[in-house]
Amino acid sequence: MEQSKRFKFIDDLTVLEVVNLLTVGISCFNIKNQVPNDIPTHGQFIPSENLQSQVYLNKINEWTKNQQMLINVKKTKSMIFNFTDDYEFTTRLDLEGNPIEVIENTKLLGTIIQNDLKWDMNTSNIVRKANMRMELLRRATAFGASTNDLKTIYFSYIRSILEHSAVVWHNSLPIEN
Repeated sequence: MEQSKRFKFIDDLTVLEVVNLLTVGISCFNIKNQVPNDIPTHGQFIPSENLQSQVYLNKINEWTKNQQMLINVKKTKSMIFNFTDDYEFTTRLDLEGNPIEVIENTKLLGTIIQNDLKWDMNTSNIVRKANMRMELLRRATAFGASTNDLKTIYFSYIRSILEHSAVVWHNSLPIEN
């Protein structure tokens, strides 16, 4: 294969930026010139040139090109964690001229993270998976498995799901979860 056609794909890279709204500043999007489909109704956004995240993306993209690798733009996403109602904003990061989608939740190493840092979706997912695996326990009981075998099945196949990434989310679970 030709050298120019070779690419190496890497798995994941996560970049974090803490934005100080006092130093960066929020702009109002001018909807008279263009009706955007990616700007929420609040109309406030931070231009990508004011964010360090855009600089990081450009550096990562340059490095990957130098290493003869390729970033999958379709899989590149952005998530904004903002805990104020008064200063809601979005941004338009881009990679090689292609806009990066701003998402509200994602699955990261099997744990669903939401942009409001609530764990409702993650808890629902864990309970759904555990209930699906409980069928294995029910069937083993129906076939007359011993108590020790049932414990082994529970600890190996069900409890491991229930405790997956518990260190991350267990302290912030509300009572209903």
